[in-house]
This record gives sequence, C-alpha cells and structure tokens, in this order.
Amino acid sequence: MALDHRMKAWPSIPAVSTEDLYNNVRVLSDAVADEIAVAVIRRYDLNASHRARLFRCIAAIQHTRMAMRREVRELLLIGSMDSNDVLVAVQRIADWFERKIRHHCSAIPVS
Repeated sequence: MALDHRMKAWPSIPAVSTEDLYNNVRVLSDAVADEIAVAVIRRYDLNASHRARLFRCIAAIQHTRMAMRREVRELLLIGSMDSNDVLVAVQRIADWFERKIRHHCSAIPVS
C-alpha cells in the first residue's frame, strides 16, 4: 500500500501528536481519513481501538484545512488591505486553527 510505504520513513516516536497527524494529512492529502488512520495504526503498532479516535482527529484536521482555505479566501478578498490588516488576518486564522485542533485532538500514546 502506498501509504504504508510513505509512513516507513516516519521516525519512531513515543506518541502520535496532533502536529504529526497534521503533517501526515498534508503529505497524504489525496487519502481519506480512514486510510490515514489505518496507516498510522500499522506504522506505530497502535491498538486498533485507537482507530475511531484517529479517524475523528484526522477528519477534523481535513475539515479544518478545507475551512481554513475558505476563511483565507474570505479574509483576503475583503478589498484593499495594508500589511497590518494582512498580519491581523493571518494571526486570526492561526488562532482559529489552533483552537479547532485542540478541541478535537490530543496526543495518542504509542503502546
């Protein structure tokens, strides 16, 4: 499976963090949440009981990425913006993203 091949390059880690999952969702942008969850379980020898939690977290990350793209488009199409307006918009997006991810995800310990 192509996902398994890509994941073999990932380093061994004590927990699968939200950041790790986010980076993998970015790299595997053509995969669906369940495929990524199964690949993470295989790569890190996680208990299959983590599948639902991983799926929810990955799906939330994918949803957030799509919503963030819409948010960026809306914020940047408001009209003429000076550099301070752009910085404020980018900071609002970063804050929004951080709140969204922390709401849905936390580190999943590797067994």
